Amino acid sequence: MAAHPAMPGSPPTSSLYRTADGGRTWSGPTTIPGCGPVHFDTVLHGWLADPGFGGGCGDGLYETLDGGGTWTEREVIRQPPVTPGRLDVRYALPRLTSRVLPVGLIDGERSRVTFLASNDHGETWSFAGSIEPPGREHYPHASVAEADAWWAADSEGTVVAVTTDGGGRWRKVRPAGIQGRWVSLEAIDERRAWAIEANAAGVRVMQTDDGGAHWRPLVEE
Repeated sequence: MAAHPAMPGSPPTSSLYRTADGGRTWSGPTTIPGCGPVHFDTVLHGWLADPGFGGGCGDGLYETLDGGGTWTEREVIRQPPVTPGRLDVRYALPRLTSRVLPVGLIDGERSRVTFLASNDHGETWSFAGSIEPPGREHYPHASVAEADAWWAADSEGTVVAVTTDGGGRWRKVRPAGIQGRWVSLEAIDERRAWAIEANAAGVRVMQTDDGGAHWRPLVEE
């Protein structure tokens, strides 16, 4: 399946297309309630995590139980009732068949990444771990590589943190080779990850194989 964002000026929705033959043919589109990435655990059960970064989109976590036909918003972390004390929440996609959910949070001047765990495929969630990156201006990034291997990074590209025991202990490194801000982060295991970086020269895909200490372009310039 694939999601296609709405055009500028259009309502905050995207279109979802599906394939059953490895991408040779596609059916759709089906309208989905956001502009973020989509991930399906099964043919019917899937998630949409809309971070709300520009483009007229909102933000939130949505779940489908019928292959993307209908979606329900999941407010896993509830907002305070008073606007001045609002907690800004940015959901990432649940991973490992809906077992771990990374959430980026800004509470006043503090930003942090919280990881939630589920034993019932996302029906209920409980606190599993948290880390506070140094960045304050933008939302931190997070990725779940394995059951206990999680990554977090500040948006400014100044620190990468990795845990291999489900948030008990974190190893922090200053990433060499990063020259701009993180756009996204996707980890494979405790040592390997990809990231999209935006700098003055443009956007490039970066990779690391030593736990985030050193990064190099995926395509050599």
